[in-house]
Amino acid sequence: MILLIKPYRLMRRLNLKALSELTGLSIGYLSQLENNKGNPTLSTIDKIGKALKICPLHLFAGCNNKYCTLDCYHYKDYYTNYNNLPPETKEHLKRTIIRLKSQNKL
Repeated sequence: MILLIKPYRLMRRLNLKALSELTGLSIGYLSQLENNKGNPTLSTIDKIGKALKICPLHLFAGCNNKYCTLDCYHYKDYYTNYNNLPPETKEHLKRTIIRLKSQNKL
């Protein structure tokens, strides 16, 4: 399974030790996953995604923004009070996310 852990880790300026501390996974195991050796569980992929502050789908050779929407559980977790926002704020947030995705900044 090809996972894009290293590019996202480097983008966040994390070394393997820091990612290991954030995920609770060993440095050796993370290194194996970065080198496409190993078969991580969905739970492991979720831990890594959350530690890197990205939707875990991005780790699967990138989701190319195809599957990630405001309904993605990553965004729902990130915006825990989303449902309590006024409609105009929700719309502004939605437009902002779409704009950032189109600029490949999200």
